[in-house]
Amino acid sequence: MSKEHKGSENLVPFDNLTEDKQREIAKKGGEASVAARRQKKTMREWLEIAMQAVMKNDDGKPIMSPDDPNRELTRKECAMLKLAAKAAKGDLKAIELSAKLSGEAETKVVVETATPAEKLAALINESREKAE
Repeated sequence: MSKEHKGSENLVPFDNLTEDKQREIAKKGGEASVAARRQKKTMREWLEIAMQAVMKNDDGKPIMSPDDPNRELTRKECAMLKLAAKAAKGDLKAIELSAKLSGEAETKVVVETATPAEKLAALINESREKAE
């Protein structure tokens, strides 16, 4: 026995509507879908522009590349360096995200109680299987 909502007696199943009414509802849904896709595209474009901007320190000076002191880093590059630093410290979420972003999404991050020798043997076996 389902609990009826107030006003539900006024609802008419979609397939009981006239073809004209169904077409009108479908048209409105299509227009809303197009508007939502446009808005998402605009937000992606704005984010990309923001991420390409030069990153600055608190004192307003640009952050320079660690490998090229003449090149300013973008926000995206700074974010990737920060992610790499967190992953290097053992942050599992950072490791998973960096694996996904670098195209190694199939990399499995597993916390085990195996000894270092057992882990090394497993890695060697996995490498051999991939090579075959």
